[in-house]
Amino acid sequence: WDPQIIRFGFGLANHQALFVRKRTYDKLGLLRHKDFKNCCDYEFLVRLAHNKCRVGHIREYVVRYRYHQFGQSADQRIVANMHRESEAIRKEYGVPVGFVGKLLGRYARLKRQVEKLFILGKIDLVPGQVRLARHMREKTTFSSNIGLDKIGKA
Repeated sequence: WDPQIIRFGFGLANHQALFVRKRTYDKLGLLRHKDFKNCCDYEFLVRLAHNKCRVGHIREYVVRYRYHQFGQSADQRIVANMHRESEAIRKEYGVPVGFVGKLLGRYARLKRQVEKLFILGKIDLVPGQVRLARHMREKTTFSSNIGLDKIGKA
């Protein structure tokens, strides 16, 4: 867990593998899904970091993320919205933008790879964006991002 890295958009935990105590939700609030349709999990990680919450680390994989042409990560519209939302989140929490922000973002990416080398014993030689490129679609045929207004009304 490295709050510096989290602030620049490099999640160290998939939200599917993030276990949070009830008292933390009571203190910080729930996911802001109405404000951030695609990045409410990232905003929550930034909020954890901003509030100096302690986060542990399990050295085993508990989630395996897979890229495929039907996921929301492969939908260009959703990815564009994720960029807009993550930029708004960084702005809300006072993360620098412009040249300084880009420089600090590069530093955070490098720092993440060094930490991965020590924690996992390996680094990402091929970034996720490169791996995902062959799956990208203008509009995917399925998205797991179902609006909350639709849940339970099927």
